[in-house]
Amino acid sequence: MHKKNKLNKWEVVVVIAVAMVFITPVAAFANIDETENENQSVVGVPITQTCITSVEATKEKILPTQFTTTPEQPLGVDFPVFSLDNDCQNPGIVTDGLGNVLVLTEEVVGPSATSLWGRWSVDSGENWVDESQIVGWQFQDAVERPKIDYKEDMNAWGTLTPGPDVNADVFYIDFPDITDPSVPSPASPDGWTVWHIDWGPYGFLWFDSLDVACYPYTSGKSPSANFFGLVAITGDSLLSGHAEDDTMMFSYIMADGGIRIIYFSSMDIDVEKISCDIDHSLGQYYWVTEYVSETDPTAKGSYFVKSPVFDGTDDWWRESSGFPGFLFAGVYNPNMVAADGSVYIVGETMENDIVDDIVCLYSSDAGASFASSNVTDAVSSECFPTVAIVEDNVTCSYIRDGDLYVSLSADGGQTWTEIVNPINDEPGTVACQYSSANMDGPYVAWTDERNDPTEIYFDTIIEPSKYPILEITEVKGGLGVSTTIKNTGEAAATNVAWSISVTGGFFGRINKTVGDTIASLDVGAESDPLKTGIFFGLGKIVAEVTATCDEGSSDSETKTGMQIIIFTKIS
Repeated sequence: MHKKNKLNKWEVVVVIAVAMVFITPVAAFANIDETENENQSVVGVPITQTCITSVEATKEKILPTQFTTTPEQPLGVDFPVFSLDNDCQNPGIVTDGLGNVLVLTEEVVGPSATSLWGRWSVDSGENWVDESQIVGWQFQDAVERPKIDYKEDMNAWGTLTPGPDVNADVFYIDFPDITDPSVPSPASPDGWTVWHIDWGPYGFLWFDSLDVACYPYTSGKSPSANFFGLVAITGDSLLSGHAEDDTMMFSYIMADGGIRIIYFSSMDIDVEKISCDIDHSLGQYYWVTEYVSETDPTAKGSYFVKSPVFDGTDDWWRESSGFPGFLFAGVYNPNMVAADGSVYIVGETMENDIVDDIVCLYSSDAGASFASSNVTDAVSSECFPTVAIVEDNVTCSYIRDGDLYVSLSADGGQTWTEIVNPINDEPGTVACQYSSANMDGPYVAWTDERNDPTEIYFDTIIEPSKYPILEITEVKGGLGVSTTIKNTGEAAATNVAWSISVTGGFFGRINKTVGDTIASLDVGAESDPLKTGIFFGLGKIVAEVTATCDEGSSDSETKTGMQIIIFTKIS
């Protein structure tokens, strides 16, 4: 039986943290060279930013669960991640890049009720937690389109788009460990936790699209330890003197634990369908939305914005550089990804009002300028693209005639090659709707209609890279402390740095540390015994063993014991 936690009325503690309103003009957008992009019309638009308010919220408790695994699933074969009692749709997906994958889905319980579920794999989708042990939340009101992004150390954050009955709600979902719902974190001691803010009392409502982008605090570039990243929002502001419908906003957690929302006013376009990402190498935040002109409903396209660079202060968004960006005319349903100074935006564009093709707008200078390329040029129409980065490839998925296709670019978005066969094994079963499919890394999940009710299926786009997994197999006593390290992964481990540290004894007189580096440890190989050698002492001890390698795998063990002159006993 599925485990889920019923959410009743959310309790919200409101604390006004900002009493004044800041209105700062933002620099007009730079213009792209239209001679290089004949199909794209770009117009500069000035906008303003406003800091509104800060609040704090309580959170609901999530119960810990245990899980088992299902039989192995071969790569490249569709796997039904969610087959529930009602329609499942609009999956969210995230990976840590090392084979751990979490997929979310919304289950449509009724016209005004939704369940949100999470299911995970620790081996690149070959095995999944048993469906009877998946973790979920039941909402009394409709919510939809779960989004999730990886942070660091197995931690991710997610969000949801609220339904019409809760249209002013913003959800912040903390996943301390994407493969273990019971793992606590400082923000969520009970494990996976949904946080909630009702922005209605502050004049914000009718949120119609949300996305989340996470940022690793250990980089030293985020404003505070609580800053997981940003939730990007499209919706309305009814603030007196600052009313704006269908505008862009973003929200984040401040150093004191409060929540801040920033919104844009004085815009002459309406926006929806937001997509965002953070380039970790630069501390640069970007987002893109679909837009329509308020004065000319036929003028439509995509609206790209870049933020000031995070500088470690809470008011980084008030930088004088503002929020420059571009309007790309005629590009619909945009989706984006950014890394290492590059930005990729994919979207639909219509030719002769008949056929939709997929285009890519790509930048190699952190969004300062863009060029464009055709991802597809087919007789049939394609729709609802998503984009991801997989090692040296940019990947773009899209739906054509009920099938999910993927194209690859190995040259930074300049040229594209379509994988010949569709990703789904059963032809014509992919639901053609916004947010029907999502990618992260080499993995894709989609809404599938081959059965009734609809399901969420998963597959691998590109064979994922193989990695070593270091495991400290034993820690023994004797004449000193010894240990062995085994590589249980699928690739050789290089430069395996190990250390053994022993402390304790009467009056803390024992302090012995040794270590070295193993040049390489092949798949399945185990090291020779690694030893401290003989040391003298008497009393209780603590032995700490660590192992790391260049590929990023690590393991550690802490054991207690007793030292009797030269003999070591490990508990």
